[in-house]
Amino acid sequence: MRAFYNLSTSVKLGIGFGTCVLLTVAVGVFSLVQLAKVNQPAREVVEHHLANAIAFGEIDSNMQQLRAREFRHMLAIGNMQEMQATEAAARKNIEAVDETFKQYEASLRGAEDRQTFEELKSAWAEYVVLHHQLIQLNRQGKRDEAERFVAEKMRPVLRERLDPLIHKIDEEIAQKSKRAETVIEETYQRARLWTGIFVVCAVLVSSLFGWLISRYLTGVVRQMMRGMENLRTGDLASLQQAMQAMEQGNLTAEVVTQTPPLNLSTRDEFGTLARTYNAMLDGIHEIGHAFAKAQESMRNALIQAAQAAGEVSGASGELAGSTEQSGQASTEIARGSEQLAQQATAAAQAMDNLDRAIRTVQQGSEAQREAAQQAEEGMRQ
Repeated sequence: MRAFYNLSTSVKLGIGFGTCVLLTVAVGVFSLVQLAKVNQPAREVVEHHLANAIAFGEIDSNMQQLRAREFRHMLAIGNMQEMQATEAAARKNIEAVDETFKQYEASLRGAEDRQTFEELKSAWAEYVVLHHQLIQLNRQGKRDEAERFVAEKMRPVLRERLDPLIHKIDEEIAQKSKRAETVIEETYQRARLWTGIFVVCAVLVSSLFGWLISRYLTGVVRQMMRGMENLRTGDLASLQQAMQAMEQGNLTAEVVTQTPPLNLSTRDEFGTLARTYNAMLDGIHEIGHAFAKAQESMRNALIQAAQAAGEVSGASGELAGSTEQSGQASTEIARGSEQLAQQATAAAQAMDNLDRAIRTVQQGSEAQREAAQQAEEGMRQ
């Protein structure tokens, strides 16, 4: 079963439909073979047995008509016109029997059948000779002699030879027809049985392959649908919410990546698709981990920036205090310098230079304080 699932989808479908086609072809071929088996005895019945039965029906009919005409010919003694008409009809009956014999002889197959037919032909030839002798007696008007001739000569040949042989051949034809009918019936029953078995097998195998393929495809599609839905409502939604929180200045939102990979390891197209999906899922998980690390790095950077801003602000305050003290000392020195102007001209000039330098430092300190305040406000934003 695992090997079947590892096949490509086209091969799976090909195997399923191919099996159905092969079983259908097998049913068709078997049916044709069985029909051929039925056709052979059926043709034998139609072309041989039935034809022989019809032929012997005609033979028997013509012989019966010939006997009737022989009797009528005896009754018509003295009426030459009626006798001639009866003789003409009798000749047609004899010719019909001879023609039917030729057709029947061409269809003979077995040696036993041929032997029986030869006996029948011999008896018929003898009877025809007796028939002509009877006609001559009737023409001569010898009714009594003709009746004795029929009773003593013709009737024994008819009852002891012709009738038994015709009856024997009729029975043989009937038996062969019965055997052919039995063969046809047995072949038909066997063909119906095996055709039914083939049809049931075809339905079962087709249903099995259809169930396997539909079950596999349905399971794979459902698994992929669940995986994509979990990815959309889980990992991607969490990542989107965290990014929106970061845009608003919130660096504490977490990215939750909990979508499981697809459990599909077949080597067909769906297995390849599952591996691609799992690789994409791994990439999304890595993005989530990288996003969390970036959040942590940004939080640490902001903390360090806030600490640095505090230190810069304190240093600026200290520098401003020192500047104020220096100004007061300069004022006192200036006042003392007025009293000692004459004695400390050079010192006054030096203090003026120092005062300008201190003011320059104070201005730089104020500029640094403003820069630190702006940096702190930027970090707060």
